[in-house]
Amino acid sequence: MIGIVGGKEGSAELEAAHELATKIGAEWQDVQPDIDVTIIAGVQCHGQRVRDLDLVVLIRTNKDIALEPLLNFQANGRELKPKRLLIRGLCLAIEVKDHPQNRIHFDGPQAYVAYRQKWHNASTQSEEQHVSLRNFLSSRGLKPPFVTNLLWLRGLRQNQLPPRPHNFLGGNATWELFANAAAQLSGHRVGADWVIDSFSNGSSPDEVKRVLAARLEPGALDRSRMEHISAQLLPDDLADSVGSRLLMLRGRGGTGKTMALLQLAWRAYQERGERCLLLTYNRVLAADLCRLLALLHVPDDIAAESIQVKTIVGYISHLLTRLGFSAKGDDFNTAYAAAKEAAIEYLDQGVLTSDDIETLRSDYPNDYDFDLIFVDEGQDWPDDEVRLLTAMFPRSVMSVADGVDQFVRSGRPDWRKGLGRSGYRVSSLKQSLRLKAGLTRFANRVAAGFGLEDWHLEPSGELAGGRVEIVIGNYLGLALNDDLLAQSRAAGNKSIDNLFCVPPSDVYLDNRGERRSRVGDQLLESGFPIWNAVSPSERTNYPSSADVLRVVQYESSRGAEGWLVVAFRLDRFCDEKVRSWRPPGNQSLIEPEQSRRLFLARWLMIVLTRALDTLVIELTGDNHWVSQILLEAGAELPDIVTINRPS
Repeated sequence: MIGIVGGKEGSAELEAAHELATKIGAEWQDVQPDIDVTIIAGVQCHGQRVRDLDLVVLIRTNKDIALEPLLNFQANGRELKPKRLLIRGLCLAIEVKDHPQNRIHFDGPQAYVAYRQKWHNASTQSEEQHVSLRNFLSSRGLKPPFVTNLLWLRGLRQNQLPPRPHNFLGGNATWELFANAAAQLSGHRVGADWVIDSFSNGSSPDEVKRVLAARLEPGALDRSRMEHISAQLLPDDLADSVGSRLLMLRGRGGTGKTMALLQLAWRAYQERGERCLLLTYNRVLAADLCRLLALLHVPDDIAAESIQVKTIVGYISHLLTRLGFSAKGDDFNTAYAAAKEAAIEYLDQGVLTSDDIETLRSDYPNDYDFDLIFVDEGQDWPDDEVRLLTAMFPRSVMSVADGVDQFVRSGRPDWRKGLGRSGYRVSSLKQSLRLKAGLTRFANRVAAGFGLEDWHLEPSGELAGGRVEIVIGNYLGLALNDDLLAQSRAAGNKSIDNLFCVPPSDVYLDNRGERRSRVGDQLLESGFPIWNAVSPSERTNYPSSADVLRVVQYESSRGAEGWLVVAFRLDRFCDEKVRSWRPPGNQSLIEPEQSRRLFLARWLMIVLTRALDTLVIELTGDNHWVSQILLEAGAELPDIVTINRPS
């Protein structure tokens, strides 16, 4: 039996899958009762460095399939031609290229293809797909089979390929040549025969198929954001100015800065075919945005157009390594700071020149050949990272979201430094585009209670409703959680559309050394699957199921949102957060105690602007000064806020 799974209608991957299925069917007619072939088109290895694979071929056999050896094989350094080639199981990752001969060249066993007038290493891409596939299967609890990666160059004929061994197949390659090439690379000698058995020490083809054939399922919040991104809501003149001068988008939490960046990137990708890089501060948000782009079918490829999402620290540290300044060490923060300092010193002294930067961009186009750069949380970038980024890319191709308030790292950068007024544009976002009107009014009242005189959001007339539940005591001990999750489902949401935030004190190491949270454990015990984003390894990979509740630390909630957001032990988080406060480096006129309270208040406004419809605030008691401000706001807004005091 030969079956095809996945693939977008009309896509090159699906067309290639049908062509390959035709080859297999024609050449293996006699053995079809003894084989089960699945060709999966458009595979997505979520959370991996290389996400998209054109084709994965899984072949299960009921008995050995004997083929005539068409190639020479090597064993113990000697070339031989076996009596038979025996297929016992195959797992192939096939990258498909349709470039004509004048856009492909070979350098030994490496194949290069031309995109955007630059040569890209397709062999490296193929090898990275092989690694991504194995890592993805491991992350889903499977034991990976032996994967053979092949490069199908359909624009060439077999006689236009270099001498073997290599993993290239021409457009006119027979299926048996595919099998021979895979066996040459991945098989082994057994007596007088040559055998390939990809599944001998791994999970079964059926288990691999189950994981690879699964597709991301959007929740209602996903669909809303997808529509928001693809809709042309921003002014045309704003979108048209992207790439011609520095664009600064200023707004507080909930005004839609990150979504505005995505809208601008989407239009540039869709209308102008440009490669876009979006840099964001935390890994939870990066994973969330990657999931959203996967749902939108934005390719993750070396092709002409794409939208890539990277974390700021990850991207800069990788850049430093490529420049020869390692950020590795027992203390990453110290090593990272030293590497940045050394790189900037080389820039200042002229040792590292613009020619060196251009060479880096040319040698590693996948990582550095971008038309447009989109920067989230630009107010938190230290000057040294701004300097390194602007050494790689001109500021005219940058769009920067400025969250106005500074939280994470000291020193507000000046992205506009040295630019004339014509070199940048500032666009202010003032209206709440996330919170329903009731939540906006509550946030404004709390901000006033904290003394944040400059903090205000304009409620949106189109987002009516919104509720707040303040619980003094154990929220998960109430039936309220079940009720609110049921209401979220009734509104068309899935579990993934909800966000549960926990303080650092809720996180612990289990007996395997994995970071977990007590709230997450309680949810699991109550039958709710979770995405455990307090674990560094898990939050790197976005959830592939929509039936999980997202559990994150408060520090990772920036930029995230949920239909229902639960803020656990918020007063406890305040005590833990205020201990991280450091006096400003400049000579501030504000008293330290007032400065500390303002620091904490601005952080709390991040938390209070994550919810779209319902915000739950869990407090351990009502005596904390933050609790009192929240309760006073609740008492003044009884139509919006319910205060729960479990007995």
